[in-house]
Amino acid sequence: MFESQIRKKTYLACSDFLEQTALSEPLQLMRRIIFLLGWGLFAGSLHAQVFTVDDLLGFTDFSSKRFDGYITKKGFVSSGHFLQSDSAIDTWDMIPPPTDSSKTFVHRRVSRFQSPRMIDFAYQTSSIAEAMATIKQMQSKGFTISDSNWNMQKPLLLQRKEWIVKAEVLKEDTLTYVELRWQKQHLPAAKKQFYVDDLLKFNSDEYLAAYFGRDNVRKDRFYFSAQEVNRCSVLFPNTPNQVVFVWDDNEAQKDILQIMVGAGMRTESVDGFDGVSANNMWRFASGITTHMRLEQILNSVDSDLYFFGKKVHSFFRLRLNQRSC
Repeated sequence: MFESQIRKKTYLACSDFLEQTALSEPLQLMRRIIFLLGWGLFAGSLHAQVFTVDDLLGFTDFSSKRFDGYITKKGFVSSGHFLQSDSAIDTWDMIPPPTDSSKTFVHRRVSRFQSPRMIDFAYQTSSIAEAMATIKQMQSKGFTISDSNWNMQKPLLLQRKEWIVKAEVLKEDTLTYVELRWQKQHLPAAKKQFYVDDLLKFNSDEYLAAYFGRDNVRKDRFYFSAQEVNRCSVLFPNTPNQVVFVWDDNEAQKDILQIMVGAGMRTESVDGFDGVSANNMWRFASGITTHMRLEQILNSVDSDLYFFGKKVHSFFRLRLNQRSC
């Protein structure tokens, strides 16, 4: 609203000036060009993006020492270093130059979270326009979003292959700002033999497609019942080696609820396909396959077996041992 009012008032003032001033056509044209250039610079300052999407994602490519130099050149100064659980957190704040003291202050902060397993980065800005422009740019670069009508009331998730970004509005005292926090999940190394156990690493549709290829991963819906439907991803759909990943987070299509190998899959795209085949490649590291008899499974694992099932909103559990066989 503030920015639209400025645009309107500035445009009217300049239009009145040009109409009321008796100037030659060349001079009027020059004035209009100067006005448009000036307004472009002014509007650009309101929506200025300090970092492009490529800049932000590129943070993970820097070593700690090189990143310190890079962020300093961008006009940020170190503002904190502390430990939290097993993570070391560093922050840098952008300090406006003294000549900009009359302009509206925009809070901007970069944070780095280093743990033994992962490095996350976060960027905070109190400019809603800047944050939304960055999110829009991410979409144009292939990121999927969990809510196409985001109202900023809850976090928004953006995903692309091994990248995951969380955007949310935060408040600190009287300051309101948008925080973008992202991480890059490293893809597992290529393996000659993949076990069902290995599939537990792929905790989102995008991450699954990043490794196996989008052509081999289909977005779908799994029907627990006519009333209860979850989003799922089907790996190698309509082949003997199909696997269904049912997601616990329906909106973001992430966090594994169940992984299913074989036939009887109540999904839209594989309905009616009998996926059990003698050449099904999937097996557990323990040696269990989809075609083994119960006696063989018990002998293979040398311990009791527990079977879990889902019936509408409740789970049931079945225990099996050598005596019950």
